[in-house]
Amino acid sequence: MENRDKVLADNRPTFDKKPVICKPWHKDIVDFKDEVKVVPIWIHLKHLDLKFWGNRSLGKIVSSIGEFIQADQATINRDKLQFVRVQVEVALSQDLPDCVKFQDEHGILKTIKVGYEWKPIVCEHCKLLGHLAVDCRKKKGKKVWVAKTNQTIQPVTRDSVVQDTGDGDEGFVQAINTFQIRQESISPVVVANSFQMLQDNGGNIEDTIDSGVTALDDGGGLPPDSNG
Repeated sequence: MENRDKVLADNRPTFDKKPVICKPWHKDIVDFKDEVKVVPIWIHLKHLDLKFWGNRSLGKIVSSIGEFIQADQATINRDKLQFVRVQVEVALSQDLPDCVKFQDEHGILKTIKVGYEWKPIVCEHCKLLGHLAVDCRKKKGKKVWVAKTNQTIQPVTRDSVVQDTGDGDEGFVQAINTFQIRQESISPVVVANSFQMLQDNGGNIEDTIDSGVTALDDGGGLPPDSNG
């Protein structure tokens, strides 16, 4: 139990530069969604003199932003001189400044720019972290019924509208909204009739039957055999 409390008090883990909030568990716990009011974040104090890199001085400098928690190991070892990396605890409802001001031991006003690795985003609707009110899933949209309008269709006429250009083009006119009507050509159907020759030469056929002789290709013919 003591080790658990020590880990929760000393260790403040982060994921993707965002704080991971850990709380003790017990068997009677019902709701894990406790209201969060403060969160730890990492900030950068840019171009700060080395003489102010101690924890006591850093705590006074960042007091206008939040409560000082710790400085990272690179700041303690003086490995990165471009900025000081400090973890502070801030309230979700406060505004985070872009710079901090303080007076040094000589009364000279110093202005230090502040950079934030991550800023907490609070939804104004559900009061939860991580999204804005416009993206809140718990916000119910209001449905408004709108009457559907019927779209009128303009009929197309086949009459061509001819407009005179008036440019004196010797009788030439400009056709507007014209289109061509495709006409399909109908081919005549030839019907062959095997009895047509009988109709055309009916009289000659009768004479031929009476005489018993059929003329073939301007040639002669013989009477049919008596056996058929």
